[in-house]
Amino acid sequence: MAVDCGPPPLSNQRKLDVDEAIPLLERLIKIDPENAYALRNLASLQQTASPELALADLQKATNMMPDDERTQFAYAKCLTDLGQDDEAVPIPERILEQILERIHSMKSLK
Repeated sequence: MAVDCGPPPLSNQRKLDVDEAIPLLERLIKIDPENAYALRNLASLQQTASPELALADLQKATNMMPDDERTQFAYAKCLTDLGQDDEAVPIPERILEQILERIHSMKSLK
């Protein structure tokens, strides 16, 4: 009897390098410009070489997913990398407040 244990471990799969991943994500975004996850992932790959491009993509992704904490943190980090600390600092503070509110809500349900 064969047992399916899911996909093989990542070590057996070919990993894309940045030079391969960027054009694939760009093509995906052309097909689906509202794909906020693709925008965020593209921005994370571009951030070191082209932080201004990354910031533009993260702004779009942030507008599409205002409650996505990973996207918000990535946006804040990019702002910080570009020296825009005044804009960056309130973002993690706002996320922390939202987390604390959720915790408080869960406690009040008990």
